[in-house]
Amino acid sequence: MIPPDIQEGLTAFCETWNMMIPALKENYLVEPLLNRRINLGCEDDRRLLTLTPTEAVITEGEDPFAHAFFATDPEGWREMLRGESNFLTLTMQHRMSTRMDEALIHLRLSIMLQLLSLMRRAMAAGG
Repeated sequence: MIPPDIQEGLTAFCETWNMMIPALKENYLVEPLLNRRINLGCEDDRRLLTLTPTEAVITEGEDPFAHAFFATDPEGWREMLRGESNFLTLTMQHRMSTRMDEALIHLRLSIMLQLLSLMRRAMAAGG
């Protein structure tokens, strides 16, 4: 089971994505993520992240035809959702891996997880 704090972080990511997507969807980091389905993994649990030009949605389960599988350990998820880490850092620590055809999605998704987390923190602090 995905720990509650990670589920809350993923929900917050979706909320921030949904609020910011009108401004972000033309960004070179975001555009390749649009209209993608990405299986998320944490231990033995799976979620499906669907990213569109208008919203991000997380549902239970996985899609066998998803564009990528994005998984790390619980602390890796926490680090990304706090804006402290990203895919490259976790990969160098052997806590994430990727296939060549998924690397661009992994890189851009982790940057967006990190960026939107930092934006949420700044907004919460009144900045």
